[in-house]
Amino acid sequence: MKKNIHLTVVGFLSLKLFFFLVIIFAGWLIFGIETNAFYYCLIGLFSLTIFWLILYKKKKLPEQTQSLIQFSLDIGVENLLIQFSGGLESPFIFLLILDIFLGAYLLPQKKILFVVAYASSFYAIFSTCAYLGLLPDMLTTENVFEISSDVYFYYVVYMRVFIFFMIGYLASQLSSRIFSQKATIERIQYFTEKILFQMKSGLISTDEEDRIIYANKAATDILNRDFSDLIGKPWQSFFLKKEDISSSEKQFNDDGSETEWQILHPDENDFIPVAITLSHFHDELDHIAGKTIMFRDL
Repeated sequence: MKKNIHLTVVGFLSLKLFFFLVIIFAGWLIFGIETNAFYYCLIGLFSLTIFWLILYKKKKLPEQTQSLIQFSLDIGVENLLIQFSGGLESPFIFLLILDIFLGAYLLPQKKILFVVAYASSFYAIFSTCAYLGLLPDMLTTENVFEISSDVYFYYVVYMRVFIFFMIGYLASQLSSRIFSQKATIERIQYFTEKILFQMKSGLISTDEEDRIIYANKAATDILNRDFSDLIGKPWQSFFLKKEDISSSEKQFNDDGSETEWQILHPDENDFIPVAITLSHFHDELDHIAGKTIMFRDL
């Protein structure tokens, strides 16, 4: 698994190198950008990406830590590049979208949300300062290039196709992970059911209101009841007399130790001696969410 992740990260860094090379030639041949600072930013981004690629292969930093540092620096330089290629009219705004796309693939939810917030805030503040003339003179430039209607048409169409592809790729990855997790959960449920089915001891689970929500086959056999007769019923009604139900918590140990007991057979002509183990289980907030009752026929 780690080998696949390694190849994915290397592939994405190589993809960025490819895009920087394309932008260099596109800025010169297609858009006719003459601002030297624009090309300095591209050379800086190209050099940074090579540096991250070497650093990643040498494993000097944890993958996610390196990705966060890389995105933070790249986004800053890319905003400069956008400013030097027309600001709001820059055709290279897709670089920020590309970073968010890569971050969504490489980072967990909280960290990609940080990258999105950082990229959005940086772009919004930087663009606002440029619009209000608050940037220093060295960061201001005139939009000295003009885009023909044909170039603009093809740029808009194929850039949107590129964005559609990125969104579709992320959606396919998300779908693949969902189906993989679903299949894993189904396998776990299948094997869990098999294990519980083969248990010789009865097992009953209840909700916080003591209603039965699960019973294995041994439980139905020992109690001589159908599964449908147990589900949704108070567990005490199958182990205690009606007059004892109100004090059921005092009847059994709830510390995991066994209590010997007798339960009434459904035909009410005989008692079944059993050993009962009762314990509570808790939810993620450590509140009691129900009980687990195990019992075996003595």
